[in-house]
Amino acid sequence: MTHGKSTARIDATIRGSLKQLTGDIDGLFNTISTFESNPESYNLTAKEVERRRNLVSNLKNSVDAARAKFENHSKAGAGGEDLTRAKFQEQYDVQNMSNQQLIGTTKDLIKKQDQHIDTLAGTVSNLKGIGRNIGEELDLHNKLLTDLDAGVDKNTQKMEKTQGRLQDFMKKTNTNCLYIIILVEVLILILLLAI
Repeated sequence: MTHGKSTARIDATIRGSLKQLTGDIDGLFNTISTFESNPESYNLTAKEVERRRNLVSNLKNSVDAARAKFENHSKAGAGGEDLTRAKFQEQYDVQNMSNQQLIGTTKDLIKKQDQHIDTLAGTVSNLKGIGRNIGEELDLHNKLLTDLDAGVDKNTQKMEKTQGRLQDFMKKTNTNCLYIIILVEVLILILLLAI
């Protein structure tokens, strides 16, 4: 009974991890879609964006394969591998077995359960690797977004300085233009009076 509860807990943990991985992958696809809309603003080439999309697609395929493998093993376990005492007695004619045969049959069942647990452990290990890859990709995206944010702030400051200089120049230019026009008119007036 305790083994069944621990197996159920492991199953729930794996299902939760798969669901979380699926959500993380969807988030990565959304981020990549944002990059695709304007890759130059993120200092990425279209080729790099496509490479990242392929990586996330491969990751999604791996998670889907792990989910299918997990579901197949879960169904196999529910279909007869996780035997209750009554099912065990039905499947194996325990009344006609010697103690040695009963021990051998029990050992065989334990071996099968151990194989399933090993398979689940391998799946969890794969999911751990996939999760690590997702984490690294998210860290990279966060770094890119941080760099982009810093670049935008820097360019905004430069633009504000440039706008200030332009406004100062326009004020000075308007005043200087008026002085030049007045000087030209005075010169024309002097020339007209001299003639």
